Amino acid sequence: MTTDQTVQSGPVNLLKAWRLHLWVFILTCVAEMIGSVSVPLGFATITIFPLVWGMLFGAVAGLMSTRVATPVSLRRPDVQAATIVIQAAVIMFVAKQSLLVGPLIPKLLSSGWALCFQEWTCNGFVPVI
Repeated sequence: MTTDQTVQSGPVNLLKAWRLHLWVFILTCVAEMIGSVSVPLGFATITIFPLVWGMLFGAVAGLMSTRVATPVSLRRPDVQAATIVIQAAVIMFVAKQSLLVGPLIPKLLSSGWALCFQEWTCNGFVPVI
């Protein structure tokens, strides 16, 4: 979608976007009912929180709503409005996490080179000496 089309259609009033609010409410309820799911993987465990479930369900609902027309489908302006809101929310979430990690930097530095080499090998980078 070009900028001209966005300007012509005008901004979506988030208070009047009832379909968007309905989808957000339903997906939030489903994600909270599922709750945190821990998946054991050998010596490690991956925990999927309701926030992640909600984002996954929202992505699927957004992709399907623009392709399948139903009375409660999200329209393209609704999806674009939700995209702007989720970007702002993710930025605030990342900022909060960085503020929580910031005071722990001395502890991370005290772990030494082991943590550094672990991150290199986990990302597929193995230095050849």
